[in-house]
Amino acid sequence: MKNTHKFCKEHRKTILLCLLCFCGCLCFNFIMIRESDGKENFPQGNKSTLQQQSSSFQDNHDAIENLKKEFLDIKNKQYQELISRAQDNIYHVNNLVQWSAVFFTAFAIIVGILSFFGFKEYRKIQEKYKEAEDLKNIFQCHLDDIMQIENKFEVKFQDLYSRFEKESKIFMEASYNYSVASIAYKDSNNLKAIEHFKKVVTLQPFNTDVLCRLGRAYTNLGELTTANEYFNKALSIEETSCKALIGLATSHRYIDLDLAIDFAQKAIKADPTNDDAFNYLGLLYRDKSHIDDAIRAHEQALKIKASPETYYFLGLLYLCKKDNENAELMIKLANRNLKNEEDQGNLRTLWSILIKCSKLIAEGNHEKALKLAAEMKSHLTTKRTYSAVVSHLRFLLDALEKGDMMSVYVESISPDESNGK
Repeated sequence: MKNTHKFCKEHRKTILLCLLCFCGCLCFNFIMIRESDGKENFPQGNKSTLQQQSSSFQDNHDAIENLKKEFLDIKNKQYQELISRAQDNIYHVNNLVQWSAVFFTAFAIIVGILSFFGFKEYRKIQEKYKEAEDLKNIFQCHLDDIMQIENKFEVKFQDLYSRFEKESKIFMEASYNYSVASIAYKDSNNLKAIEHFKKVVTLQPFNTDVLCRLGRAYTNLGELTTANEYFNKALSIEETSCKALIGLATSHRYIDLDLAIDFAQKAIKADPTNDDAFNYLGLLYRDKSHIDDAIRAHEQALKIKASPETYYFLGLLYLCKKDNENAELMIKLANRNLKNEEDQGNLRTLWSILIKCSKLIAEGNHEKALKLAAEMKSHLTTKRTYSAVVSHLRFLLDALEKGDMMSVYVESISPDESNGK
């Protein structure tokens, strides 16, 4: 239909001319028929004219037939061209359809494969999404827990802050009293030391170090029952308190020497790195005249810490064994280490004076030694301390075979009657 319309459009002039000719012929024939019907009315002279017109009509008819034939030829030719074009188009379309089918088949296969794997990936994505949602819920739960913890922490923090302020005040007050008590103890003022150590115990009732210092102060005053109570209280808090065991050894030194040695050995077992425990065991062995055992104990203490007291004790023992060379060396080392210990506040003033005085005695400089010994008077505030100093001086003078001078030194260190012993 589309091709016919196109043909008509292209040959519209020819078609119109043919139609006009055809219409003219029809009109002419109609007129001739009318004239034929009423020929009796026409004149006879017009017959030749009619024949001519009939011949002309025949010619026109032939022309029309020729035109129709040409028209049909042109139409057939156009139709054949259209059919040929249509066949070519159909061929191309068929090829296109075939290749399209191949393409779309391949595309469908690819899409199917991708869809298969895409579906798997989609499932994985769904699973991941579900996991993410679960994690989100878990995170939200944890976040809620964190908020609760934060609130609890805030409450705890406020409580801790209040406790910290309270503990800080207690600590500052305890530190102050401990410092005052330690200075008083170092200066042999045992009564003042006890007063302030008790204040510390009131604030810190489980402080075993302070309990032991109270016990040592009472031991210096000769109140051994009270001293033992504090030592045993410290042991009830800390069963292996080395300081408490040394304190018990100290309080039993002049009462039960064997029991004192047993406490000292327990102290060493509780803390094998404590030089004071080995030094005190050495003193107890010296009291029992076990000089070699005493030397071994002090040498063990020296391996732990090179303190002036240890050098001093070893110097006295070497003098007793007539090993003057080692005795002189030990006493010199004791005096050399005094400065550092005094600066750190680790050595009581009384023992510092005693070590310096012993060096002068060993050197034979008794005049200076007696003047220095007189400085110990103010520090000999208890009978026990006085007895300990006399014991060291007597052991030194006997080792030097100067026992006859003992009375002179005793007189120089004896406190005034107002101070008592």
